[in-house]
Amino acid sequence: MVALFGKILKLLPVAGVALIAAAVALSMRRGQMDEAPLALILLGFGLFLAMFLKIEAASLRYYLNLLALAGLMLGIVTLIYLLILNHSRQWDVTKSARYSLSKQTLEILRSLKKPVHVEVWATQNEPYHSYLGLYREASDRLSFRISNPYKKLPAENPEDELKGGDIWIESEGRKTRIEFRAEGDLWSLERDLVNGILTVIREERPRLYLVEGHGEKSPVGTDSDKSIRTFADKLSERALEVRAGLDLLGDALVPDDCAMLAIIGPQTDYDEKEIGAIRSYLDRGGSSLVMLDPPLSEGNRLPRLRALLAGYGIDVSERFAADYGSYVKESGPLAPLVRQFSPLHPITERLGGSIGDMPVYLASPIAPTANPPKGVSILPLIFTSERSWTVDLAEFREARRTGKTTAPPSAEWQGLSLGVALSPTLGAQRLAGRQWPRIVVLGDSDFLSNAQLGSVQAMLGYLAVTWLIGQSDLIAIPPRMVDETTMALSPRQRNLLSIISVVVIPFVTFFAGLAYTTMRRRTR
Repeated sequence: MVALFGKILKLLPVAGVALIAAAVALSMRRGQMDEAPLALILLGFGLFLAMFLKIEAASLRYYLNLLALAGLMLGIVTLIYLLILNHSRQWDVTKSARYSLSKQTLEILRSLKKPVHVEVWATQNEPYHSYLGLYREASDRLSFRISNPYKKLPAENPEDELKGGDIWIESEGRKTRIEFRAEGDLWSLERDLVNGILTVIREERPRLYLVEGHGEKSPVGTDSDKSIRTFADKLSERALEVRAGLDLLGDALVPDDCAMLAIIGPQTDYDEKEIGAIRSYLDRGGSSLVMLDPPLSEGNRLPRLRALLAGYGIDVSERFAADYGSYVKESGPLAPLVRQFSPLHPITERLGGSIGDMPVYLASPIAPTANPPKGVSILPLIFTSERSWTVDLAEFREARRTGKTTAPPSAEWQGLSLGVALSPTLGAQRLAGRQWPRIVVLGDSDFLSNAQLGSVQAMLGYLAVTWLIGQSDLIAIPPRMVDETTMALSPRQRNLLSIISVVVIPFVTFFAGLAYTTMRRRTR
């Protein structure tokens, strides 16, 4: 029996080496070091350790001492790990201080007087835990938690569709949300995260007034599909106060505490008294979100409101946008699918790429006038495809009657802008005795209604509102520029590098130690 046991002990190390060789061969064949080769390596290493039973043929007391020493060393290593974990320090040696918070951020965090809680919806802790740890180190009033969106929904908003990267910021019952998707570059989040903190700790909530009395869409509308109640509720969740029912005909002025004036889908025109109140508010440096539809009748033309916007350099067409390149198939070319968002404006700079399509039905082209006023900048925000054109009311009625839209020759096709943003140019806050406003005009009033409100629509609307009231640029933190150094490796090279780091280096170290120990014992 003893002889059989001795033969088995001799074979176990050989079997271990064979398993390790098989694991390396398997990983080379598959082109990757996955779970199966790693399992074979661990098993082979365990079998190879059986050779110690032969080399160290000593008494039971020797093995007990060896076991006790191994346990002591494990305890020391664990203690060192816990000390480092609880008293960690890091030094940012990157040229652009990429992994450090800016001085502005540190000043804001150190001056917090209210508790602030940040909750990140993500499927894994990193890199969020390490990044938010910098915020917690700067202020003991900030706490954070990372929650899996697929395992838990917020009790107060169970109907919300949560996605990985959503970040909620809360302080004393006031909440706001940041929708962050670029997980590979988490440090670009700093500006939005700090602005979110400033939003929830503000003493006063910005007030948004919605004009009514001309058939505008309202959060308290009787037609739930045409109401914008869902969008208004989302704004309220983000520490904004929405007040509907502003009657400019009766009040003849816009309240002084108005942070933004919303005009969404009026069906009849405003009279001169109301236009004067809107103009007076804008000339005081006010902000306004205007959403207009193409006129379906003579009464929908809104000549006074269109003339008011033209005075600020914004041309609102009365024609309908049609798009053969991208449209909702069930509705035809008169329902474009917006896939192009301007990367040059804060409202739309993050909406491009794979975020999704935004359907609009019966939309008006919106563009700067030929000679906009001096002192303002007007940038297009959203576009149709290059296979677009416009139709007038008669052509629209014919298309609705026949179910077919006749396109002009392709030489007349062009991309159309369906929304613009106006803001003062730098150094031109005051010109000709007045302040210039911020205005966003969109050529469709339906995409924020309850029936059509999707994630892209809601994000565009929210970003437009926060830009108009100045919350998107409460502080300006420049991006961390990094000199990219790339190294392209083939799959075989990557696999070889993995084998060297996971197998070769550890085993060379192990065998070197084993050889040294054996040689020393032989010289005694």
